Amino acid sequence: MKPPLRPRLAPARYVTGPGAAAEPEPGRPRAAWSVREKRALLAALRAQAALGLPAPQPRPLRERLPRRSEAEILAFLCRLRGRAAREAVCTQYRHCLEQQRRRHAQVPAPIEVWLELAETLAEGLEEPTAAAFSQPCAPEGFAVDFQRVYEYLARLCRGGKGPALPPAESAVVLALLGSLPQELGALDCAGLRSHLRGAYGSLTAPQPPGTAPPAPPDGWSGLGLCPLNLFLVPLRLLARAEAPG
Repeated sequence: MKPPLRPRLAPARYVTGPGAAAEPEPGRPRAAWSVREKRALLAALRAQAALGLPAPQPRPLRERLPRRSEAEILAFLCRLRGRAAREAVCTQYRHCLEQQRRRHAQVPAPIEVWLELAETLAEGLEEPTAAAFSQPCAPEGFAVDFQRVYEYLARLCRGGKGPALPPAESAVVLALLGSLPQELGALDCAGLRSHLRGAYGSLTAPQPPGTAPPAPPDGWSGLGLCPLNLFLVPLRLLARAEAPG
C-alpha cells in the first residue's frame, strides 16, 4: 500500500515573491550570508559608489537582497567596517613592531650616539646658544648673521631642512665645510679620543642617589652647562697639533 501524497515545498533559497522577504520568527537565528549574497552586496555597493553616494543606501541594497531586511544589511556592513578597522590597526601595529626591531638590530654609528647625547645635554639651551652665536663682531663692510648660520646647522643636525641663507652666510657655511677635513686632520686626535671617551663614560654612568652634580664652568652657573662646549673639551685639544719635528 502506497503512502499518501504529501505536498512538497521548494527550499527557502528558491522562494521568490512577496513572501520571500518575510521576517523570521522571533528568537530564530538569522541564516549565514551566502557567497551569492555577498557578491550581490558587493556589486550593489560598487554601483552606489559609482553614483558618488556619500553612504550606503539600504533600500537600493535590499532590492539586490530580497531575503535580507534593511537592518540585517546595515548590521552586516557594520561588522565589515569593524573587521576592516581591526585589520588596519593590526597591520599598523605589526609595521611599528618591525620598525622597532630593525632599529634595535642596527648598531648606531658613533656620530649618531654623540648627536643623541648632545641633544639630551642641550635640551632647553637653544636660545642661549643662538644668542652666543649672534655676538662670534664682523669686520667693517662684511656683515654675517651667525645666528642664521647656527639655526641652519642645528636644523640640518635634526634631520630637517635649513632656511635659505643669504650670500654672506652661505659663504661661511661653505668655507666651514670645505675646511673641515683639513682642520680635523690637524687636531690632536689622540688627546680628543681620550677626553671624549672619559666624557662619554661620565655622562652615561648612573649617578648614586644624593650625589651632587659636577660644578659647572664659570660664567654659566645659571644654566648648569656651557651650551657652546657641551662635552667640556679643553681648548688646547681644539688647537692645531704641533707638526712632528
